[in-house]
Amino acid sequence: MLWVGLALPMAVYAVVVLLAPQDVLDQAGSLRRFSDGVRQALLLLSSRLDIHSHAKTTAFPQVAMLASALGLVLAGLIALLFCLRTLLHYRFIRHLLLPIVRQHNALVLLVFAPSLSLVCLWGVYCVGGDWSMAPGLTTKSRLGYLLISSGAVAMAGTLVGTWPAQMRAALFDRSTASA
Repeated sequence: MLWVGLALPMAVYAVVVLLAPQDVLDQAGSLRRFSDGVRQALLLLSSRLDIHSHAKTTAFPQVAMLASALGLVLAGLIALLFCLRTLLHYRFIRHLLLPIVRQHNALVLLVFAPSLSLVCLWGVYCVGGDWSMAPGLTTKSRLGYLLISSGAVAMAGTLVGTWPAQMRAALFDRSTASA
């Protein structure tokens, strides 16, 4: 699961960010339609979900525009795969989740961790420019962009995808966890 559900999507993402030509959207109209389609779908939800905001501030805007759309789709795919995996094999992975549930603040962690990962994803793609503590990290360097954005994609995909199984353990198996 880790290879197909996480490593392969992240490898595809890394190849796109590092090796795509500067004018990738001009060269491939289908990729432009894909990128713009993902952006328009999110803009229908809220104007604050403009995934091209950060991309426009980079030295490689077309690559970043494609990467932002691809990153969100891959985060969704990773979340779906992890959700299916953890729910279908819950009885086998239950022993991994129960130590989390034993903590007193487990419910708070389980509620805020997926939310925080989605906020991080929003911060990477929807907020223009770089942080003041790391000027040029994601706007001038493809490697820096890859490191920050791929971390947000992987974190959002796995935390959101495993959230249903974690909540199941916290809510329904809590009595067996404390025994």
